[in-house]
Amino acid sequence: MDAPRTSRLQPYGLLFFFLRALKPGGWRLAAVTVLVVATSTVPVAIQMLPAAMGRLWTYEPVELFGTVRSGAAWLRLGAQLLVGVTVASMILQLWQQWVATLIGENIVLALRNRLFDWLKLRSLAGESAGSLGELVQQMSGDVMQVQQLLYPGVMMAAIDVCRITYTVIALLLLEFRLTLWLVGGLLLVMLVSTRLHRRLIAAATRDRDVSALLTNQMVEASAGSRDLVAAGRFDRYAAVFRRTLIEKRSLALTTNYWGSLAGSTLPFFIILVISFYYLHAVGVCCENASVQVGRVTSYAFLMSGLLQPIGQVAAFRAQVVMAQPAMISLHRVVTGTEPQPGQRAVPTAVNMGDWSALRAAAISFSYPGSGRSILRDVDLIVPRGSFTGIVGESGSGKSTLAGILLGSLKPTAGDVGLAGPSGFMPLADGGGGALVGYIPQQPFIFDTSIRENLLMGLQASEVPEQELHRVVHLAQLSGLIARRADDGGLDAPCGPGGRLLSGGERQRIALARTLLARPDIIICDEYTANIDAATALLIHQALTEEFRGRTRIVVSHQLYALRGADQLVVLHDGVVQGAGRHEDLLRNCDTYKTFWELQRLEA
Repeated sequence: MDAPRTSRLQPYGLLFFFLRALKPGGWRLAAVTVLVVATSTVPVAIQMLPAAMGRLWTYEPVELFGTVRSGAAWLRLGAQLLVGVTVASMILQLWQQWVATLIGENIVLALRNRLFDWLKLRSLAGESAGSLGELVQQMSGDVMQVQQLLYPGVMMAAIDVCRITYTVIALLLLEFRLTLWLVGGLLLVMLVSTRLHRRLIAAATRDRDVSALLTNQMVEASAGSRDLVAAGRFDRYAAVFRRTLIEKRSLALTTNYWGSLAGSTLPFFIILVISFYYLHAVGVCCENASVQVGRVTSYAFLMSGLLQPIGQVAAFRAQVVMAQPAMISLHRVVTGTEPQPGQRAVPTAVNMGDWSALRAAAISFSYPGSGRSILRDVDLIVPRGSFTGIVGESGSGKSTLAGILLGSLKPTAGDVGLAGPSGFMPLADGGGGALVGYIPQQPFIFDTSIRENLLMGLQASEVPEQELHRVVHLAQLSGLIARRADDGGLDAPCGPGGRLLSGGERQRIALARTLLARPDIIICDEYTANIDAATALLIHQALTEEFRGRTRIVVSHQLYALRGADQLVVLHDGVVQGAGRHEDLLRNCDTYKTFWELQRLEA
């Protein structure tokens, strides 16, 4: 409902929306406005000086403002004032630049904060990590484009508009009728320029879409290169990519063509008018040479002075139009009109330390845009301090259920939270904070040091060094720290995505993070899938010994990883087929019995 309305927003409406919505500061905006209006008069005053000199170039007495002085004295006084005003203007412009920079940075800061909140919502809605990465890359480009538009773009455009206004007033004072014709011609040329901008919008929008497609193709080619080569399809995929590249080049040329045409129409008109004015002035100057030459010189200076600000305003208009797709995209982020998951129930009062079970009630989940239900009417009660295993074949919905219990996914129906004597409290959006710990199948390792990856957002001063070394020892990371001693030990880099670490080392870092956090609830998602047997055994020991007495939920299709579980929950095609202890499920759940027998045969 909101997206079509957003797409109809005009470029300047979007521009003013960002200035209003991101609240750069009223007094700062007012200060910059006053400074822009004041300092823009100086260039026009300088260009009017020849006309004043032509009029006052005499030693005869001249009365101005009720005071009589010689013309030369008035000129000398005017020149002195102009020098003083120019110096003051330069000082004011420095302050103007500082205040405008502050406004621009505040706007971008607010925009990036909104972007982070938006990414959290997209993650809660089930967006994949790869898709979020592409969106972040695109949105970062959009933020940079809008940043350039808001500062220095808006401020420079405001200065140019003030200069044009003052210049037109000065031109009217010098040549009234001729200036009226000039203004009429300008309005006509602006109508033509507006039509050119419509072509520019279409070309810029298509260019942006193809740029996003190119990025997506590059990401997919990188991720799927082995599969493409193995299937003998890499050359065909490369041919599709090259065709997209050629289309992108063509669109870039088209966008540049319409942008150049739209930006050069007004300057060309000004140059043409100046040329005709010089032809007109040749005959006029013979009547009263000293006066007329000064007027003609000032008029020509003012006309020439119009060329730069009008050209810059025209370029700014083109910039605003070309940024419309980026502004529409960010408008959705700021206003929250992107697809969002459903709202949770209002929590009732429950003491965080008073809960007795983690409960999922009638949970259903579907990914946005997908008609397929991943989970359907799942009910689950995990008693506090118990060990619960979630089993099922691949695609049964185990990891999705784990994500909902963790709070990193929102169910499309039902709710999950903590139940206790005083009521029920849904887990907060984005997880239960310090309450829930997570050991994923593929933990994300940040491109920073081992220490920073263990702390993961905490300040080093918040965690005693002794506690950090205890966790390193428990997670059996001491060998890694010793091997990387020359690189800094705990401060050794992990590389982008943790590529300087093995799969087992990355999983041990995930275990160490959880040990450091000491959460009440620990959720493990297929932790045995991509690691060696020693690391799998280490995590299992931690679950049964270090985390004894805490609530443990382990998702796995390997039943040996669930030895000692208090209850097992069997999922099949998004539906709970059974729940209970191993012996009970063997008797009462055919799905679990089949699963168990298959694993015995494999063993």
